[in-house]
Amino acid sequence: MSLTPQERDNLTRWDGHQKDFYEAYTLKWNDPSGASASIRYSLTGIEVLFSETQEKIEIRQPFPLKDFRIEKDFFYFSAGDSAIFQSGARGEITDEENTFSWELKFQEPSQSLRHYPTLLYHAGVPRLKSLAPRFSTKISGEFKINDRTMTLQEVPGYQSHQWGAALPSSSVWGHCNAFDDPGFIFEGFSAPPFTILFFLWEGKLYSFNSPTQWIKNKSEHSPDRWHFEAGTKDLLFVGDLHAESPLTLTADLKIQILKKEKWGWEAIKTVTAQSSAAFEVKVP
Repeated sequence: MSLTPQERDNLTRWDGHQKDFYEAYTLKWNDPSGASASIRYSLTGIEVLFSETQEKIEIRQPFPLKDFRIEKDFFYFSAGDSAIFQSGARGEITDEENTFSWELKFQEPSQSLRHYPTLLYHAGVPRLKSLAPRFSTKISGEFKINDRTMTLQEVPGYQSHQWGAALPSSSVWGHCNAFDDPGFIFEGFSAPPFTILFFLWEGKLYSFNSPTQWIKNKSEHSPDRWHFEAGTKDLLFVGDLHAESPLTLTADLKIQILKKEKWGWEAIKTVTAQSSAAFEVKVP
């Protein structure tokens, strides 16, 4: 069977026997109306976070391993009736107060991103492997909250895949593809002792993910803020992300691009995202 690069990157790595093994698929979307959602399929169950203006609803539903279906020859990962696969995702989870259900379709082709150099996916470090088969894509379909149905029409979307060790005790992650400049995309992750950052600007991907850059990139974060910097010899990217909580889909993000001139650094571009950046932080 011939698989696309995105589908190969999404194939489940868990062999069915490894203990203390973490694996998860995260899908998020941002609607121009201001609503956004994150859906995480993992080996322990399904989590959904929904945000809209001041409203935030989060549901987690565990599943026993007997309720999982994992295919090895093509991309299909499911827990109960909830599944993620090559063309889209579906599911339903509930708690005592709320019910979420969704039927979503991915628009192809999509921008794909490997967070680390290829050789490191076959090495012992980093212990947690990560990539984004859909670094930026469009999502259509229906998302339901209780008796309310939202129809999505090619909204900005994202999908990642992680496996290996669990997330470190201190880390920060951010992603945004809903800036005031629609062609600009950002993703970053930082956990001691390294920071990786990516910026897609004017059709060119600036990747700061080599072992040398892990150390050179700058990062400072708290439960509600993240400041980061990365640069080439001629360009410098400086970002500031602010959120009301350490887990949100409605953070504010500003990224400045500076160019090296004879007299120093000159700001040549500023992009902003108002309440449309994803932010997830863990502090010890």
